[in-house]
Amino acid sequence: MKTILITLTVATSSWLAAGAASAQDEPLPQEVAQAYLAYEAAVEEQEYAAALAAAETAWREAEAARVDNAITGTLAVNYGALALRMGEFSIAHEALREAARLGDRSRETAVERADRWYLASMAAYANEDIRDARSCARRAVRALRDAEDAPPLLSGNAHYMSARMSAISGRFSNIGENARTAIEAYENAPGAPRHSLADAYYLSGIDHFFWGERSEAAIAFHRSALIWSEIDMTSEAFRSARIWTRMTVRELGAEEGEVVSARIREIGMPESWGPAPASATEDGPTDAYDVDAQPSYRADPEYPINAAYANVGGVVYVGFDVDERGRTENVEVIISAPQGIFDDAALDAVRSWRYEPAILDGEPVVRHGIETRFDFTMCPYPSRRACDTWAREEMADEED
Repeated sequence: MKTILITLTVATSSWLAAGAASAQDEPLPQEVAQAYLAYEAAVEEQEYAAALAAAETAWREAEAARVDNAITGTLAVNYGALALRMGEFSIAHEALREAARLGDRSRETAVERADRWYLASMAAYANEDIRDARSCARRAVRALRDAEDAPPLLSGNAHYMSARMSAISGRFSNIGENARTAIEAYENAPGAPRHSLADAYYLSGIDHFFWGERSEAAIAFHRSALIWSEIDMTSEAFRSARIWTRMTVRELGAEEGEVVSARIREIGMPESWGPAPASATEDGPTDAYDVDAQPSYRADPEYPINAAYANVGGVVYVGFDVDERGRTENVEVIISAPQGIFDDAALDAVRSWRYEPAILDGEPVVRHGIETRFDFTMCPYPSRRACDTWAREEMADEED
């Protein structure tokens, strides 16, 4: 079961009253009014199963009676928000997406439309429909462009959700702007969820990393780790942020690496974390060997066919040893993004590699601690701007 990333508030009577005042001149059909009053009473008594049934009846009866879109949409929000809170993700997805669609048709305010599409994206994600979650989040962001004074928390949530769904989908071209907008909004929103802020920094780091902006990536990953350390230092998110920080700094040249390490220390780094990350060569220190292991055969990984069809990209770091015969062993993924999509392809490639073994005191020995990186991308262009344009065109084709 998916973890809902926000705290939902059960809809109240003020939602319906506002819609009725602005859009409905005639009395509501009796079946709709009775079901809504039953819903309101059940919410008041905290009898949520009964409230859910009544909310569905009110919405369905309004649809059947062709009640005004503004009223029907509000009733769909009542039903969908309560279903989402109760873990009924499939029906929440259906109801909240319809509520968002009706909001667009009934000319609700930009903020209301954005809020509905954001809730629809949450329901789609909880219902494990990542593609629609990403689509709904993008619609929420689009609606916010028309809002003159959008609440910072809603802006942060919508942009964060768009960045997160793009990351899960491997659409790295669509992460950066949304992640950084979410960070700015959360920083200005009292009570903003700290875990979402931490993850937004993490996603910003992934974006910088994917486009070769290693210094910016390292700082973003470190800020993510700092926030996660305040929330839960045992979490996988904290561990991942720290690993990405270390791996990113290792790829920097000595001078740039020292500048970034100094910046990390300036931002803040608990003593318990040990020294700040430092730059290093890809294969790590070699002074333990007279002759280091040298590659004699390296095959590129195969691009997973499903990822290729979906235009998904990613990054995988793999760690391994080379035994006395020059064969790779103890092959494992150190970190990857998005997780799981390209891991097997990277592992299979490294397992096929062959080396001239490391030599110590005239004898072949095991070479420990080799690390390498694989970049997967479907973008046919070399520049970030060109890839951004290409990605937008691909998404437009999907939505059509």
